[in-house]
Amino acid sequence: MGIREVAFLIEPTRPGWFHPVTVDDVCAILAHVPPADLRTVDLIVLRQPTRKQRTLSPVWGRAAFYFDVDDFNGSAIVLEAQTAEPILWPVSLSPERARELKRLEDDGHQVRRDARHYEIRTTKASLRNTVLYRTLLHEVGHHVDYARCTEEEWDGRTPSQKEDYAHRYAAETASRLQAAGVLPFRQIADRQAMSGDGLDVEWFAPGGAI
Repeated sequence: MGIREVAFLIEPTRPGWFHPVTVDDVCAILAHVPPADLRTVDLIVLRQPTRKQRTLSPVWGRAAFYFDVDDFNGSAIVLEAQTAEPILWPVSLSPERARELKRLEDDGHQVRRDARHYEIRTTKASLRNTVLYRTLLHEVGHHVDYARCTEEEWDGRTPSQKEDYAHRYAAETASRLQAAGVLPFRQIADRQAMSGDGLDVEWFAPGGAI
């Protein structure tokens, strides 16, 4: 199978928010993913969530097996814009949530605990680590997993089974790319090309600091 073409949809960010990854960052990762693993991915969406969505159900990204917007419909990987505001988690965590907290620490986020909450403090670099090196590959893993199942098999799997597969895919792929010297790499941002594509640098870096 040859090179897989994937479209991008970039939503403008609101004040105080930014996309932790650029289009070129994403392409640099996907270029090292087997094309067969991307055969069901049609679109990458860099999305601006509402403040209420971040408060009630904060996520880094998600796999959408059917995504319909404007004139497009197909499958997608959605990566959410982020803000520098701290994230609060309750101190009572499920085993999966506890494992995710450890992964966030490994990504470079600062985690502090008080009597009621875990406070997760982020930086531009730690958010990029989470979204680019882990979440993007995690969502590819969901697409790979979905493609290898029948609808009946997929519906019969538990959320934990689906998440375990995606976490394993992301970890194994990231490890392979690190061993090959592909990861990590500095942010790829061509201001001239971004402007030509109608993209504002401010959407990708607070203060335009690229």
